[in-house]
Amino acid sequence: MIGYLLMGLVPSIFIFFGLYQLISYIRLKKKCTEEVDGVVVDTVVSTNSEGGTVYYPVFQYNYEGSDYTLRSRISSNKLKEGAHVRIFVNPEEPERYYCAETVKTTLRVVILALVLGVGIILFPVVRGILIK
Repeated sequence: MIGYLLMGLVPSIFIFFGLYQLISYIRLKKKCTEEVDGVVVDTVVSTNSEGGTVYYPVFQYNYEGSDYTLRSRISSNKLKEGAHVRIFVNPEEPERYYCAETVKTTLRVVILALVLGVGIILFPVVRGILIK
């Protein structure tokens, strides 16, 4: 009984997480329509829950005469200080943005979560068909 519950719950969590992140990204992309040039001006080093080191780039960009310096919510060890990046800004709330380069990491995680969720659900079904 518990095994069946887990077989339904675990993939559901993966699918829910993947869909939530995907919907959040789509909403952000719809609102952040103004493209500006940004620069990585710093990197905040932090430790994740497993004790690993993560790097959060700090972006600086100018929108309509105002400068913004904000830390990314997405970690990236590929963006080094001085790197030029494309920033998409929400014109109504210029402090809301996304960086095209860091979004790629998020989309990979979303795809992985969705594939794992669906795979865990389909594996017993496919296995049952192949065994018969």
